[in-house]
Amino acid sequence: MRANQAQIVIELFNLGGIVKASDWVSGSGRFIKKRATPVNAKEYTRPVYLDSLPAHVKGFFEQNPKVKKCIALDEDTIVLLNTFKKSL
Repeated sequence: MRANQAQIVIELFNLGGIVKASDWVSGSGRFIKKRATPVNAKEYTRPVYLDSLPAHVKGFFEQNPKVKKCIALDEDTIVLLNTFKKSL
C-alpha cells in the first residue's frame, strides 16, 4: 500500500469507517467527481434485505434509511486500525 493510499484509508477510518457515497466526492458545485474507493474498502448498495451485509454496514443502513450507497472499510481493517490506535 502506498503512502497516499494509507492516508485515504486513515481518513475513512477517522470518519467512522463508513460514509455515504454522496459524501465521498471531490470538487464543488457542478464540477464534482466520485473519489476512488480505497484499497481496503468496498462500495455497498442497499439491498432489499439487509441480512446479507456485514454487521457495521447493516447498522449504518438501519440508522440512515434514505441512504442508497455507502463506502465502508472491511472489518479486518477496522480492527487493525483500532488496535493500532489503542497502542499509541
